[in-house]
Amino acid sequence: MLPFNDNKAGMTGLDKANIQKIISENTSANYEQHSRKQKERIDRRVEQNRKIGTGDGSVCRDFGAG
Repeated sequence: MLPFNDNKAGMTGLDKANIQKIISENTSANYEQHSRKQKERIDRRVEQNRKIGTGDGSVCRDFGAG
């Protein structure tokens, strides 16, 4: 889970630790599990797209020249 960001307008002087505690207490395990699975899917896709470049994992930089 991303940490609480209090660097926004109107949020100066708030108790960051208390707000983070409330968020943590109210975040369900299902949400955490879903977020982890979503990140794993994205990481897999990124890796697949990297391999597609030239077939060996390197990136093809010839953008239609020729």
